[in-house]
Amino acid sequence: MKTVADYAVLSDGNRILETGDSWRTPFFERPEDFVTGTNLARAILSFNMGALSDPPFAPSVDLTITHEGTQNREVFRSVFFNGTGPFTIQETFPATDFPSVVNTRFRFDVQRGRVVISDIVLWYQLRI
Repeated sequence: MKTVADYAVLSDGNRILETGDSWRTPFFERPEDFVTGTNLARAILSFNMGALSDPPFAPSVDLTITHEGTQNREVFRSVFFNGTGPFTIQETFPATDFPSVVNTRFRFDVQRGRVVISDIVLWYQLRI
């Protein structure tokens, strides 16, 4: 089976989130030839982020990203202590996590701190 990488821009712009905030990307409509079932066919969620200062505290953030599919799986969780970003984050996860339904999205939750998130892109593979 031959495949090719493709991508979808889920958000193109800056979004500032603070402690307790939650934000969801627009729905991603899974293409018909989407590859879900191999060890090498992993999806990649890519985005820019930077911790913002929250006086009197230094820049830091505790961020969780959940793939809101049938499994609601946590994709990414990390703590950043450096506000000199933005940093580009690329997180791989199994494409099998995508539900059989065609629409899915990602939820960003901030447990602590302030963060700017931008340019959210989902990479995936298609059969050709």
